[in-house]
Amino acid sequence: MRPQNLIYAVDERPPWSATFLLGLQHAALATSGFVIARLVAARAGVAPGEVAAFVTVTALACGVTTILVSLSSRYVGSGYFCAAVAGPAFFVAASMAAAKGGLALVCGMTLMAGLCQVFLARALPRLRDLFPPEVVGLVALMVGYSALRFAVPLFLGHSPADLAAAQHPADAAVNGRAVLVAAVTLAAMIGPIVWLGGRWRLYSILFGVAVGCLLAALLGLLDRDRLQPLVDAPWAALPPVGSFGWSFDAAMVLPFLVAVLCSTLKGVSDLTICQMVNDARWERVAIGPVSGGVAGLGVGNVVAGLTGGLGFATSSGNVGLSVLSGATSRVLAFVMGGLLIAFAFLPKFAALFICLPTPVLGACLVLATVFMIVAGFQIMGLRPLDMRRIFVIGVTLSFALSIDVVPQLYKDLPPWIAPFFDSSLAAG
Repeated sequence: MRPQNLIYAVDERPPWSATFLLGLQHAALATSGFVIARLVAARAGVAPGEVAAFVTVTALACGVTTILVSLSSRYVGSGYFCAAVAGPAFFVAASMAAAKGGLALVCGMTLMAGLCQVFLARALPRLRDLFPPEVVGLVALMVGYSALRFAVPLFLGHSPADLAAAQHPADAAVNGRAVLVAAVTLAAMIGPIVWLGGRWRLYSILFGVAVGCLLAALLGLLDRDRLQPLVDAPWAALPPVGSFGWSFDAAMVLPFLVAVLCSTLKGVSDLTICQMVNDARWERVAIGPVSGGVAGLGVGNVVAGLTGGLGFATSSGNVGLSVLSGATSRVLAFVMGGLLIAFAFLPKFAALFICLPTPVLGACLVLATVFMIVAGFQIMGLRPLDMRRIFVIGVTLSFALSIDVVPQLYKDLPPWIAPFFDSSLAAG
């Protein structure tokens, strides 16, 4: 049954003009993953040209993975529009690999991780009992919380360099002008959704980004230094596919397996929400489409490893954007994926999105991510919470959140278990 709050449901095709603009919004939001790719490349200590090459190939693989996850086929794809992004799931493992063996080790371990994820996806139907609503909802909640740890610092004006310095950039100074830009951008996005509704919702993100960029330019946050990557980028170039090579290190297997687990559970959560918002009578997870979507994610990570990019997880921000705009059409996956692939061949256009002011990007991520947190609570409340379910949720949340509240408690763990406590999402 089609929910009334959707303007374009999963099997509907918007007009081409609307499809392009909606795909453009999603592609712009997905560029937040380019920040993660830049941070990983920086850990490898490579030259600026190689950093740009790594980001370019990551954009190419991101477009391919988004299409694979959203395909409607028997073996690969979920049948729902669920974008992929180079998010936090692989950040810790890839950073460790980059520092130890450079980008060649990142690519080799990502290839291995993708193959493991494909096998895990095939096993998901047999693990159906492990994904009751309280577990799926809890994962959705933790995914949203983990994303906010990146979104809020950007909202407050912390630059990508701040995020590179520490996962908890609490010591970075808050930029008052950046906070003003982020607040105005967020208000400009929320206004059409709350007060205008209807088809105005479709373009609320584009409207907010335009307002935010204009204000940032007026306040001096969009200066020549910020736009320099746009000036330096060529109009067209072939992506440097496979230029970093591949290597393998057994010591990196466990961190990347943890990344695969986080990516898979994140995919289960995001695809469950895609199902829920497209079916007004939804009651429980349909594991078949979820398994196909995770398989698409695994194949996409194999592609990322082979071509020389970073590993992917599904994008909670893009799922939230779909729900907020009321457009969940599967066609958007092909438009968004096609745009990201085109960006890899047109560096000037890719640089345009990379140059988005930090607070504008933060506002986009905050708006899209808060939906995941609320959706997590909604899914957990689908069934009455008896004592067993209360303990599952309560104990998990207590120990997962403790990693951010008192991180020093976990700094001396044995190496074989430490990767499970690198982040609250992994522990949760």
